[in-house]
Amino acid sequence: MDKFDLTAYQTTFTVFFAIAWGAIANIQPGWKPFESAVKEKQTRKRWWLSFCWFNAAPILYYLIVMAFLFLPLFQIPTGFGSVVRVPLRLLWLGACAVAAGGVFGFYRCWLGTVEQAPAEYYFLCADAKYHTHPDDKSKPDDKSKPDNKSKEVGPFQAAYGKSNWDSGLRYVAVAVLALPVAAGISCLVVSFL
Repeated sequence: MDKFDLTAYQTTFTVFFAIAWGAIANIQPGWKPFESAVKEKQTRKRWWLSFCWFNAAPILYYLIVMAFLFLPLFQIPTGFGSVVRVPLRLLWLGACAVAAGGVFGFYRCWLGTVEQAPAEYYFLCADAKYHTHPDDKSKPDDKSKPDNKSKEVGPFQAAYGKSNWDSGLRYVAVAVLALPVAAGISCLVVSFL
């Protein structure tokens, strides 16, 4: 085995991480986080916020967890029978799947940031609702410029923003703690045998 081959734990984490990141990418388009026309201040701020929470943070998180999974801590010492090895492996595989769910926390933190200050990232239009573009001159049935249509987003309430931030931090905390807790449990089991 080459030293850069992925273990079963790293593979499990990678697969579940990809699924979670893909699920988040599937719900993003409604908010237009990566608006291509970045002329307006709100659009630029939304683009940078989205880049940080949807690209930079998940990649950094992935690299940190993968580095953690390269530690020899995630290898069961030889000499133990399958009665010990199988439950420990299942525990570690489950912890890897839980750790991958941390990416959902980044989406909740992004959403919480936007909800706490919607005017920073979207445009309050004449209908007293927030939109992705400053001027909504296209009618809903106008197919002439479908990519540039403004989309209504919201409703926004600051209380939801705080709640989303709290939820996001809980997602990340549970995900970050899953691997050390699994490692601690397995160390205790191995030390008693």
